[in-house]
Amino acid sequence: MPRINAKKARCGDLIFDSTGERDRYIELKELERRGDIRYLQCQPRFVLQERFKNLFTGKWVATITYTADFQYTKTSPRDRRFTDHAVVEDWKGYLKREQRLRIKMFMFQHQNIEFVMTGPASKTKTGRKR
Repeated sequence: MPRINAKKARCGDLIFDSTGERDRYIELKELERRGDIRYLQCQPRFVLQERFKNLFTGKWVATITYTADFQYTKTSPRDRRFTDHAVVEDWKGYLKREQRLRIKMFMFQHQNIEFVMTGPASKTKTGRKR
């Protein structure tokens, strides 16, 4: 989904939806190089609801998915309680209502995965600029 006023940005062979997302990828690659995180992935996709057949109309209702920007394993030798846990991160310049709903559905279904929002939209509770 294209972002509002965002320009595509490149880092090596990868193309990102915005310069902010690209810059965050570069930061995460450095963290991976230092050993603070492992198994960095771009654009992980999660199924929030499987497709199903409507009993009344007989028509199939499409699968609902959520695609984050990054997924990685966080390593923290200083805090043993949270060592080696999965993190899903989304860089958002602006957060639409549908995106908020998908994030809430993801957080409910994957309570064992830490969700982190970065970017300007992460500065407010709702993701909206005031």
